[in-house]
Amino acid sequence: MEPAQPATTIHALVVDDNSVNRRMLCALCATMGIKTTAVVNGLAAVHAFADERFDVVLMDCRMPIMDGLEATRALRSSESPGRRVPVLAVTASQPARHAEARRQAGMDGLVRKPVRVEELLSALSEVGIAVSPPIQQPQPVREAAPTITPELVALFVVEAGNYLDQMRTAAARRDTAASVSAAHALKGMAMMLRLEELARATRATEIRCRATGRPPEPDTVAELGRLVDESLPALRARLEADVTL
Repeated sequence: MEPAQPATTIHALVVDDNSVNRRMLCALCATMGIKTTAVVNGLAAVHAFADERFDVVLMDCRMPIMDGLEATRALRSSESPGRRVPVLAVTASQPARHAEARRQAGMDGLVRKPVRVEELLSALSEVGIAVSPPIQQPQPVREAAPTITPELVALFVVEAGNYLDQMRTAAARRDTAASVSAAHALKGMAMMLRLEELARATRATEIRCRATGRPPEPDTVAELGRLVDESLPALRARLEADVTL
């Protein structure tokens, strides 16, 4: 393992197709003094990697256009001899799921959604990057509630609506793969925002679609929509209370 780098030199490439997830991860990195560049998919990550020098890549695994595994393989093939930039998978899936595929693609570690301070610190340390914890240490009882901003609430409304529309369209077309992708994306965002009931419901929908090979029924999508609507008062309450990580 290479010697740990000073925190002031760290530049992270954050890759996630969901705007809420990107902003939350960048905000968390900022509390540790980590500079970030954020992009929306694997193809954009490959282009950014070619244009800038990064110390670590925080890579979502499931994305449109180019997923995290394909992007990581492309990054590895583009690296100069003797230089290997750590790539950490950031995923809402169970740690063991696709572990071998991540390893073969060239990923060096994993951070689970919802991303927690101590887990990100540990994952960075394991690849030789030492950073300081946030100056204001979070109280244990507050770890479950990340900082909420008006912009995040507005983005959540837009992104959640998009994923629900994708599920409705996929269900009408009997497109199971698209249904799974939309449910997985909504689950990841719900987990990042610590919306536990919505996260459980979307996870159950994703698992059911995978197991049956069928898209969700309209009633299931309607129930997810209801849970999204019911999440808004909780998010706004947290916004008013200014709950922090």
